[in-house]
Amino acid sequence: MKFKNILPFIYIACGVFFGFMVGVSMDPVDRAIRTAQKINRTGLKGVKSLRPGGAWNLFGILKKEPPLQEKIQTDPNFSNQYVQRIEQTIDQKKKAIETLDEIKDFVDLATQEVFIDNSLQKYLFSLGRIQLENGMVFQAITNLQRSYDINPYDSTTAQLLSFSYLRVYQVLPEGSEKNAVGDKTVYFLKLTLKSKPNSVQTMYGLALMYTDQGLYTRALPLYLDIIKREPENIEALLGVARIYYDQGELDRARRLYEQTEALILELKSRRSFVRQSLNVSALDQKLRVIRQNLEIIYRDQGPLGNP
Repeated sequence: MKFKNILPFIYIACGVFFGFMVGVSMDPVDRAIRTAQKINRTGLKGVKSLRPGGAWNLFGILKKEPPLQEKIQTDPNFSNQYVQRIEQTIDQKKKAIETLDEIKDFVDLATQEVFIDNSLQKYLFSLGRIQLENGMVFQAITNLQRSYDINPYDSTTAQLLSFSYLRVYQVLPEGSEKNAVGDKTVYFLKLTLKSKPNSVQTMYGLALMYTDQGLYTRALPLYLDIIKREPENIEALLGVARIYYDQGELDRARRLYEQTEALILELKSRRSFVRQSLNVSALDQKLRVIRQNLEIIYRDQGPLGNP
């Protein structure tokens, strides 16, 4: 008798449960997210590890591979496969973004709108990062800017935007466009430093911008802060030397150039396993610039620093 009394409640509970499950499966937001995730995952199909030699090759002991840049330049088959995989990955990201963009037309509730924006922001950030890493700077700026517009509190997006704008700034000719890009570069570099005050890379980018704009009183403290953290940071040492040189403090500039020259020679002479991470050709280029500047200073001062 008691069982018969609770039987209607069991039927009602089952109906509510199955109705809820059907509703979830028909929810356009839920279906769009699952579709976008499925599209994105297919770009990684068959990839077991991005580490040369496999996932277990933690220190490169089991199998030593040449650097990625070298392998791309010397192995045409690998280069074609690498480019094809990047293009496929980018294409999958774009399809996922299109899916998420389309579903936004069906979103009415604010919580669902936020959920979609967060997912879209992550895809745009990932796409922009991949494009920046592969030299597609202008495309990267477009997608990273969209990502930043959705979530202006994401410091990582702001940092990548600052590096993207810095690359463009360095290749633009003098003019109003370069000045506008420079303003954006400084804005995003300063914004990144607020949330990442210990980022040496960001500090150097901002110091480089200030140096190029002739704002030496702003650039010098940044260079000195970098050197305090990393005494062998060649870029920062050369930045300080350039400021001293431009300001006519030739004795200070000479000592820094000589110090940096000795540091580069020491780095090049270290054991081979240490030199593997060094860009020797870049160091040689810096040596040539240092020695050219020293020749000018020696001509004006004399080799011992005496006028």
